[in-house]
Formats: sequence, structure tokens, C-alpha cells
Amino acid sequence: MICSMTGYGQCRIKGSGFSFFIEARSLNSKFLDIIVKMPEGIIHLEDRVKNLIQNKIERGRINLTINEEKNLSEQIHLDLGRARRYLAILRMLKNKLKIPGELNLELLLNFPQIVGLKEEKKQVAEIWPLLKRGIEKTLDSLIHSRLKEGRSIYCNLIRHATIISNSLKKIEEQTPDIVKAHKAKLEHTLREFLPELNLNHPRLVEELTLFATRVDITEEMARLKAHLKTFLNTIEKTGSVGRRLDFIIQEMGREINTLSSKANSFAISSESIVIKEELEKLREQIQNIE
Repeated sequence: MICSMTGYGQCRIKGSGFSFFIEARSLNSKFLDIIVKMPEGIIHLEDRVKNLIQNKIERGRINLTINEEKNLSEQIHLDLGRARRYLAILRMLKNKLKIPGELNLELLLNFPQIVGLKEEKKQVAEIWPLLKRGIEKTLDSLIHSRLKEGRSIYCNLIRHATIISNSLKKIEEQTPDIVKAHKAKLEHTLREFLPELNLNHPRLVEELTLFATRVDITEEMARLKAHLKTFLNTIEKTGSVGRRLDFIIQEMGREINTLSSKANSFAISSESIVIKEELEKLREQIQNIE
């Protein structure tokens, strides 16, 4: 089953002394584009995270965010030694420069690194096994979301392909009459302007037949039906098929343009317009397929 490139997944994991909330979003992209945001304390695991994503997803812009859920009362760090040194400097400046007023806590806290959150680099053996399971669950949730939307796209593709198939059948019904009609029209024109011309002359018959075959659309019809069959077979496959479907649509567009110009028939031109409209709708849909 085809897979959409847009989706969302999330997971929360808890370990001994740490907790993470992981979420992943995916958008359309021609290639696989991975963006990972994670706490400084585990940034050394970024390459491992990207490898996990590459093993599960082939195409799309993937934004994966890992947020550490901390107990702030346990994580706040107070550097008393640094605070004392800053306070001593402030008192010295106040005395030497004879600055009036009192020193207060708010002024002291404006200096950096007195109060902050601890950012400890966690050991790989301690955190990676649990974090890996959380990321895999998040990606599985994301893929499930992409597959769900893919099923909706699949139904739309089948609907548009059915309309194209019906139009091709209508064109095919008229195909045998096209060559005959063009040949008869040419003979009528020749009789009108050259009444004494022998239309049964072998050379003239050969030229009339050759001209008539130039408006024959049998080959274009055969290729269009083959491309449509390939398209329907491709959307039944799993994996990254979006670009292949795009190429098939391009080929069908070329064939229907050639067919409509050769046929020179109002009825066939009308069905060709229907097919072109449906091909454009298919093209819009497959832009979101992995």
C-alpha cells in the first residue's frame, strides 16, 4: 500500500532519573531530509537517531524533537562561590566609585551562571537502549499515520484512474472509424476537385492508405493502456513509489497529447480533455506519496 509523506507520531519514555517526550512530524520532500532537535546532554547520540530514521523512512522531510522532562527542583544549580565573587566585586566598585544605594539580590542574579539548570552529559549505556525504543515507537506511530493518509490517497487515485479508463474505452470504440472517415473525406475532396482522377490507381491507393495511417491512434492507445496498467500495479506496491508514479503520469500526458492531435475528432478531443484533467488531478495527489 502506498504511503503518504505527511504524518505525525509521538511517544513518552521514562527511565531511572530521566524522562523524554519524543515527537516526529513529516512533510513533502523530493528526498529524505532529516532534522533532529535534542537536549545538549544527549547531542552525542544525534547520528544514531538519524540512522534509526533512515532505516525506517525513505522519503520526506522528517522533523524529530526530543524534549527532556525535568524536575526543576532537582535540576536547578546554584553556584555560591561564583555569587560570592561577583558580590565582592560589586562591593569594591561601590566603595571605590562611591556609588550610593544598596546592593540587592536582583542585581546579583543578573550575572551569568549563578543560577541555572544542570546539563549533564548522559552515558550511552545508561540512556540509549530506552531512548532507542522510544524513537522506534515514535517512528512506528508516524508511519502508521502516513499509511492511514496513504489509504485515502489510494482511493482518490483509483477513482481518477477509473475515469481515465472509461474515457479510453470510449476512444477505443471510435478508433476503427477514424481511419475510414479520414480516407473517405480525402477521396471526396479529390473527386470534387479532380473528377476525372482514377482513385483506383495503385499508386494513389497506396498514398491514400499511407495518409490515413498517419491519423491512426492504435499505437498511442496501446501505450496509454499499458501505462495505466503500470500505474495501477505500482500503487499496490509498498515502499517509495512517488517518483515512479510521477514519471508514468508524464508519459501518459505525452501520449494523450499525440493522440488528440492525430485523431482530429471532436468526440475524441472531448475525451482527451477529460483524461488530461484527470491526469492533472493524479499529479497533484502523487506529490504527497513517498
